[in-house]
Formats: sequence, structure tokens, C-alpha cells
Amino acid sequence: MAGPSEARALVSGIGAAPKQPRHFEDNVLFDDGEGSLRASGCALRLRRTLAGGIVTYKGPRIEGGGVKSRPEVEFSVGDADAAQQVLEALGYRKAFRYEKYREAFSWKDAEIVIDETPIGTFLEVEGPIETIHAAARALGRGPADYVDDSYVALFARTGAPGDMTFA
Repeated sequence: MAGPSEARALVSGIGAAPKQPRHFEDNVLFDDGEGSLRASGCALRLRRTLAGGIVTYKGPRIEGGGVKSRPEVEFSVGDADAAQQVLEALGYRKAFRYEKYREAFSWKDAEIVIDETPIGTFLEVEGPIETIHAAARALGRGPADYVDDSYVALFARTGAPGDMTFA
């Protein structure tokens, strides 16, 4: 994706309705000292926004339908710093931090988000598999354009050290 303006034009062009305005997110992935969550294909994330925090557990990837899918459980927390203290008290430590600006749109029975990250702009479609493929076609994209790597993997490929944060 060339940039957020192009992404916005594409998403608006298919008639997607704004759902959540552009906002900043600071995400920290946690793991234990052995890296067992990542080794098992799972993730534990604390997301900070102006509205508060969200703790998310993502299970291992489920293959099928040509899209990335993972079981996910998340809940809101009023105090993200306290949530981080609890995670650390349970033995989890920061494994990776990434920042992004996100805005969300509704289209049919799916959500389309635009993520502006330090390594580029990405569109994500969440919903039923058929709607994901329909949204991709409407956006002029197909399965060959799908990116199913995590931001951790994408950032690692850049060869940059540390976390994926804005300068």
C-alpha cells in the first residue's frame, strides 16, 4: 500500500462506513523467559490507547480459506500500567513493542482497518472468510496480495534493531 491517503481512498471508494477515527496505539507483546508463547504460535498483547488498555490473547494460527485466522480473547482494562504490572508479576516480560495509527471502517459484515506503521501502511479485513475475499476483490486485491505475517515478522525482515516505533 502506497500510504494512508491511498488506503483511505480505496476503503471509502467501496462504500465502507467510518467506524473508529484515526488514533494512536502502543502495543507490547509479552512472553515468558523461554519464549514459549511465541514458540507455540501464541501471543499475549497489551494495547494502550487514549481510551485505556486492552489485553489480548491470540491462539495458534488456524489454516483455512486462504486467510490468517487465530482464536482471540480480549478484555478492556481501565489501568494499562496496572495490567502490565500483573502480567510481569505472572512472569511475563516485554518481548516486542510496536506502534501504529489505526482507523476502522465497517463494510458489509466485516471490519476494515487501516494501520499506519513505521514500516508502511497495511489494510486488515476481519470478518467471515467470504467477506474477506469479497472486500479484497472490491479493493482491487487478491490472495497473492495478502500479507499474513505478523508485525514482528515484517519488522524483523527490515533488519532494524529493537522495537517498531515511530522516531
